[in-house]
Formats: sequence, structure tokens, C-alpha cells
Amino acid sequence: AWNRLGLDPAAPGPWDGVFAGKVIHCEAPLSDGTYEVRAHPLKDGGAVVILRDLTEHRLSAVGGLVGGVAHEMNNPLSSVLGFSELASNTAGVPPEAQEYLVIVLEEARRAVRILRNLLTFARHPKPARSSAQVNDIVRRVTELLAYEFRINRIKLMSDFDPNVPPAMIDPHRIQAVVFNLITNAVQSMTPSGTLTVTTKYLGARVRI
Repeated sequence: AWNRLGLDPAAPGPWDGVFAGKVIHCEAPLSDGTYEVRAHPLKDGGAVVILRDLTEHRLSAVGGLVGGVAHEMNNPLSSVLGFSELASNTAGVPPEAQEYLVIVLEEARRAVRILRNLLTFARHPKPARSSAQVNDIVRRVTELLAYEFRINRIKLMSDFDPNVPPAMIDPHRIQAVVFNLITNAVQSMTPSGTLTVTTKYLGARVRI
């Protein structure tokens, strides 16, 4: 049983004591995630082992952390946007400064979009279908992965069919699927490659 769990009873570890008649409570990284391990020794030398999967719990905690950071970042970004707009509309601003302010505004707005996308990924809503625009979902994912494209020197080509109508889908799950597909594609590509993302309305279907 220990071997099936990926735990080597001969190797040093916190579960050693179970063979000396002690109740063991520890965490162990197994092949499919991290588990809380409770081992209760038996008189015949065996043990009753209880596992609790901590992986999903930790992913939820990470999602909560990401959501909290995104919320906190919204406040300073709002200040950057607000004061940049005020400065750009102030009389007597030199043309060169105006150009800089336009760049600041564009980058701040892009950061706001990224934070909103992060918040969407951080949430774990119950599965539910609703009317959603596939083009918007795919576009948000590509914006969120813009940094991955840059550091991997991947050129992104987008071809979104403007005739794609709203579809009855689970937008959060579709977003996660598209995110995984594009991430896997980028990781498999050579530098200077081109990744093409398209949507197409096929009457009864929408194709990504």
C-alpha cells in the first residue's frame, strides 16, 4: 500500500513513526498531487492510511490570492488613469508630454484589462451556461497571454469572424479550454513562429 501511494517506508520521512506504533499526520507530494496523509498503526504491523487531496484546495487558495492582488492593483491603476486623463486635458501641456501621457493611458488601460481577465480566471463559479460572445472570450485570453507571446518571440495572428453570434455556453470553461490550448501551442512552438487563432460561424456551430 505504501508503494502504491508513492511513499517509500524505508526512506526517511515523517511517516516512519507509524511502524513504531505512532499515529502519523503529514503532507506528501504524490504522483497526481499533494495529499494530507493520516496513518494509524495496527497491531499486526500494518496501518490504516487516510488521504485527503489538498491540490484543489491549494488551487482555490492561489485563485483567492490572485483575486486579492488584482483587486488591490485596481486602486493605484484607477489613480494612474484618472490623473493621466486630467493631465492630458490640461491646457499648456507640451506636445512631447502629451505623447507620453497617451502611452501611459494606453498601457494603464491594458493593465486594467489584464487584471479583469485574471479576476475571471481566479473565480471558480459553478458550471452554468449563458449567452456569451465567443470572440470576446478568445480575445481576452490572447490579451492575457500577450507576455507569453513576447518572451517566446511568437507572433499572434487573429482572425475573428464578425458574424459569430452569441452562443449558449459556459464562458468560464470555454475560456479555460482556450487558455490551455494556446498555452500548450506556445510551449510547443519554436521562436519566431506564428500562432493563428480564428473563429468561424458555421450556421449551427461556432468553430474556434
